Amino acid sequence: MYVIISILNGILIGCESVDKEELDTASIEIEIETPQCPNDVYSAILQVWRVEDEESNVTDTPPFCEAPFEIELLEGGVFYSAGDCNFETGEQTRTLSYIFQGQLDDTGSYIGEVVLFKQNGDEEQASFSASCTQTEAEIQLRLDWSMTITTPNGEREHVGVLATAE
Repeated sequence: MYVIISILNGILIGCESVDKEELDTASIEIEIETPQCPNDVYSAILQVWRVEDEESNVTDTPPFCEAPFEIELLEGGVFYSAGDCNFETGEQTRTLSYIFQGQLDDTGSYIGEVVLFKQNGDEEQASFSASCTQTEAEIQLRLDWSMTITTPNGEREHVGVLATAE
């Protein structure tokens, strides 16, 4: 009888340790998952398109302006990126300088403002939204915005994407 009780006790103790290990593993997985991507500097590409009419899908055409950028995710959920994008118009090279500044919101997305500095000193502003997806293999950041630009020839609509390479 004592042998049977010892065997049953050993089985119960063994079951308890397996359950405890499963709980420990589950809590580790929960700690790893986070809505915020790691603070770091990420290589990205800026692409800007002109919207010719409301019915066209602008991203089906090549962007008129494309340049390498860096995206910085900083302490406190801060999103920052800045740089220049050069493009040819007629026989001139024009430069558009952008600054993107934002903050992580309650949903795990980044929201903020993009400021465009034109060569003539004028500034244009618009809102952006950005997302960060973290997998085991990579971090994917994508920021989208739409902006109305005032030019000597009237207003133009620009649509832009700043994203890490996929």
